[in-house]
Amino acid sequence: SVSLQDYPSLGHLAEVLSKSNIQPIFAVTSSRLSLYKELSKLIPKSVVGELKSDSRNVVQLIEDAYKSLASTVKLGHFSDLPPGISIAYDSHCGDTETYGQTEGGECSDVSVNQLVQFTVKVMATTCLPESQKLVLRVLGVGEEVHVEVSTTCDCQCGDTQPDAHHCSGGHGNLTCGIC
Repeated sequence: SVSLQDYPSLGHLAEVLSKSNIQPIFAVTSSRLSLYKELSKLIPKSVVGELKSDSRNVVQLIEDAYKSLASTVKLGHFSDLPPGISIAYDSHCGDTETYGQTEGGECSDVSVNQLVQFTVKVMATTCLPESQKLVLRVLGVGEEVHVEVSTTCDCQCGDTQPDAHHCSGGHGNLTCGIC
């Protein structure tokens, strides 16, 4: 049987907004503020502001919300991760660093022309039967980085790499993936 839905689910809405780089601003009265703050947690790069009952602060609300959105840089992956693959982000936001956030890297209060850097670590705990593609993107920016992940599970164990960089900074030999 076919079921028709009048409205999209929140998950679908969040996905469409994110893929389209749409950053919603919810301007709501105080009676609905807590509800929309909870909704905003489910929709990436959205913000909620309290609208006065006569709407006199709508321009200021939009300006403040825009500044908040524009000063936050958030990097994340926008495809389902295959089983056995995880991603960790290190955010380098100037004077502060945040390590190992599972949902993505984020820098707040970023000023114009401020350099922020993210280190992305992709880890495989199982062998992948075929290569997998991941998409990394900064929310609100149209450019994407496509990453292809593959694992090498068959190894010529007779091959030894002397003074391998992965082994205590070059003070060890790498044989079959083990220092």
